[in-house]
Amino acid sequence: MTARLPGTELVLRHFRYGYADPHLTDISERFHAFAHDMATRVPDGPDLAVALDKLLDARKAALRAAVSGEVAA
Repeated sequence: MTARLPGTELVLRHFRYGYADPHLTDISERFHAFAHDMATRVPDGPDLAVALDKLLDARKAALRAAVSGEVAA
């Protein structure tokens, strides 16, 4: 992967995973994989940063849903 803008690198760091609950790790790992795949396929810039930020919001919502029992295990 080529050098990324600092903002892109910062957002990608938030996609780390590794929770005590394997179910949460599985959910987060899928978002991590998609975010890093997108970062290799989409040119760096403001639109990529927005896309990654929105994906991060979606990941947070999915994890909240899993913790509250809204997502099937």
